[in-house]
This record gives sequence, structure tokens and C-alpha cells, in this order.
Amino acid sequence: MGEAIEVTGVSVRYGRVTALEDVHLSVAEGQTVVLLGRNGAGKSTLLRVMAGLLRPQLGSVAFGEARTPAALRRAVSYCPDHGALYPCAAPEIGRLLATAWPGWDGRRFAGLCAELDVPEDRPATALSKGEAARLRLALTLSRPGRAVLLDEPFAGIDPASRTAVARILTGHIADAAPAVVVATHELRDVEGLFDRVLLLSDGRLRCDEDADALRARTGASLDDLVKGDVPA
Repeated sequence: MGEAIEVTGVSVRYGRVTALEDVHLSVAEGQTVVLLGRNGAGKSTLLRVMAGLLRPQLGSVAFGEARTPAALRRAVSYCPDHGALYPCAAPEIGRLLATAWPGWDGRRFAGLCAELDVPEDRPATALSKGEAARLRLALTLSRPGRAVLLDEPFAGIDPASRTAVARILTGHIADAAPAVVVATHELRDVEGLFDRVLLLSDGRLRCDEDADALRARTGASLDDLVKGDVPA
């Protein structure tokens, strides 16, 4: 495998609240990892740290030679679970980003929007939750990046679209071999996408295990395990 995202001793606090506590992990290019945990476990905070959008109070993140927040942002494609979108339709967003993001793949963006059934006749601000989620995914996979971080990409998306998203991610992994980390509660129909499981609880990494080994050890699917902590 190629270079890895190295998270070393990362701790994040918001005032008196500890979001992450001494987290250590490594995700290599070519690995597809699911990040599990209840609401408030620290999943979104960890992804933002890995993407270079949040500086931890303690610890560090590196991806090969990318060691500063700015370098991480260039190396990593991050898809948040919410946030403002451009007040124009998808084709216009594609044209705008072609001038803003070096390496932007406009042809791929148009193809992904078509495959994900992203409306082209309405501004992004008028899209439903599921449509906006599919647009964010198309945006994320059309910019350069040796790592892909996705925060709840299946939220609000119907089962047929979840299957399409899993198929697109599988193809992207096969073509580009990036490191992929997905934080999600929606595992039905897509758990076969992942080969490794991370579990956060109260800001601490409680489990880091091969997905097949975890299923064999617990006798449960990942979809069952996401409803509660992984058994010891």
C-alpha cells in the first residue's frame, strides 16, 4: 500500500467538553474504512482534523509530506454532512470550481451528477436533503485528493441511491486507490464496501479491526453493530 494518513495522539476540546482524547490511527491508500459511533462520539471532529480543517490542541496529522492544515486540505477530499452550497445549479457550480480548484475534473463531475440523479435545473440551495447529499458527493469525488473523507454521505438518501453511491465509491477506489474513511449510521445495503472498522466512543478509539474479523468475532453484521457498542 502507499502513503497513509497518520493520526498521532490527537486530542480536541471545546471548552470543558472533550471531543477527542489521545486518538492514534493510520489509514493507508487503498483502504476503505467505516467510522462508527453514536452521535457526539467525535466522528465529525476526527474527520475535520484529518481534513486539515480543525487544528487539535494536542497531537498531529500527516499524509505523506502533507503535514500542515493547508497541505492536508490539498491532499484530502472532504465531504461534510451539511453546510452551505452555491446558490446556483450543479452545472454552474462545476464551471465555477473549474477556475478555483486545480485539477478539477469537470467531465467526471457532470457524469457523477447524471449517475446520482442530481437536478440540473434548480439551485443547490433548493435541493432536498438527499439531492444535496448526492451533489456534495459528486463535488468531493471530482476534485483531486489521495484520501476521501465522507461524513454521513448516506443520510437522507433512499436505498436505491445508497446502492448507487456504494457502486460509485467502489469504482473510485478501484480507479484511484485512495484512502477512504466514511462516518455513517446508514450501513444497510452498503456495509460490504468496507474492509476495516473504527469505533469511537466518548472521543476515544475503542475498536480498530478488520471488518470480516469483527463480524466473525461478534456474530453480527456491521449494520447490527452500529446500533450499539461492539461487544468485547
